[in-house]
Amino acid sequence: MAEAMRTADITRTPTLFQANAWIIAAEPTPGWLAPLLASADLRDPDRVSLIAARRRHMWAVPEEVWGAFGTGQRIAGSEQVAVAARIAFESLTELATMRGDSSGLGPNELAALTWAGIEPKDTSTWFVTDPDDSETVWFPRSDDGF
Repeated sequence: MAEAMRTADITRTPTLFQANAWIIAAEPTPGWLAPLLASADLRDPDRVSLIAARRRHMWAVPEEVWGAFGTGQRIAGSEQVAVAARIAFESLTELATMRGDSSGLGPNELAALTWAGIEPKDTSTWFVTDPDDSETVWFPRSDDGF
């Protein structure tokens, strides 16, 4: 994998979240990785059924998290936390797009923001760690044009 990345001039290390998404085809597979996955499938036919099981599991986790936000249940485990962070990130993006008007967000999106420590009316809390690259992403405050 490292050799394929070097050949493609990829210098950023993939996160586990990205790798899982690529393997189960939840996100488009980068061109440099596709031949490696195809080769692995040919060498180990049992891998295909394991990937199918993983795919079913990965599609179930977002539904579990969405349901947990809707019912006020606890988010637990690294997979659920990664999905919850993604939902909070997307909800924050929507909130910023709507210039802080949270009326367009549903109860689950608002619960995701609360879970992430984001208060829609307090722009100083408008940040969240992007689970894809573990970088803190800041959104503009009202004095920055919003």
